[in-house]
Amino acid sequence: MQYVQSIIAALFGIQSDSKRREDFQKLSVKHLIALATLMTVALIILIVFVVNIVIG
Repeated sequence: MQYVQSIIAALFGIQSDSKRREDFQKLSVKHLIALATLMTVALIILIVFVVNIVIG
């Protein structure tokens, strides 16, 4: 759960510098990168889906 919270905060630009440093020290960087990539792709798919619904 800490991974998801950290990535969501980072994606929306609301994560403090101290929290970011703490996350990189405590959490696996490989897992953060993998999950961030998946969440970014999911966000893009969601945006495309919503736009298609609104337009179409």
